[in-house]
Amino acid sequence: GDKNPVYDKLFPTRFLKNRVLISQWGIAATLLGLAKWAQVAGIGTVLKVYGAPLLVVNFWLVLYTWLQHTDVDVPHYDSNEYSFIKGALSTIDRPYGRVLNLLHHGIGRTHVAHHVAS
Repeated sequence: GDKNPVYDKLFPTRFLKNRVLISQWGIAATLLGLAKWAQVAGIGTVLKVYGAPLLVVNFWLVLYTWLQHTDVDVPHYDSNEYSFIKGALSTIDRPYGRVLNLLHHGIGRTHVAHHVAS
């Protein structure tokens, strides 16, 4: 069949392509499981028990990520100025207080190190 140059560049090895395929099957199985659950328990139950918590957690993660990557002191680079290390250092550590720092395992105050070490 035809080759997809973008797909081949993103996932150049058979191992990576298989991982994508496994992930796609996992997503399909999750959706089928949710559909079956909705069939048995009703869509309201699924939305209340699965959908609402999923939205709350995703909102929280997006907000947390946005706060770590957005600040008046964080520089923005053009493509000709950008480098990996500049990008890694262009984030911000934000402590969120004792309780949230404990619940999030300190990720707010160690965010720049995460970018440099990953």
